[in-house]
Amino acid sequence: QRLGEETRGTLRRDTVSVAEKIGWLTDILRQRPSVGFFEILALLPTRLDRIAAFLAVLEMVRLQILIAFQREPLGEILLTIVEGPAMTGELGGETVGSAEESS
Repeated sequence: QRLGEETRGTLRRDTVSVAEKIGWLTDILRQRPSVGFFEILALLPTRLDRIAAFLAVLEMVRLQILIAFQREPLGEILLTIVEGPAMTGELGGETVGSAEESS
C-alpha cells in the first residue's frame, strides 16, 4: 500500500489440465507414428503447459497408452501411441496451477 497502485503487481492464476494435454498428445500421435519429446515441448508456449505435457506423458506411459523410447543411448526420446484396449481407460482430470505475478 505504501508503494502506490502503479508499483503493485497483480496475481493471475493459470490452470492447465493434464487431461487436456493427454487429449492433445493423443491427437498428435494419431496423425504421426512417432514424435520427439522435445519437439512436443517446443510447441508449448508456457512453462505450465510444458509441465502438464510432461505429466501427461508420464500418465500415458503408466496407463500403457504411450511408449517412450530411444533408438540410441543419450538419443532423442521418441513417443508413440499404443493402439488397443489401453486406449479405452479412464483419464483423470488432474490440473497444474500456479499464481504468476505480472505488472
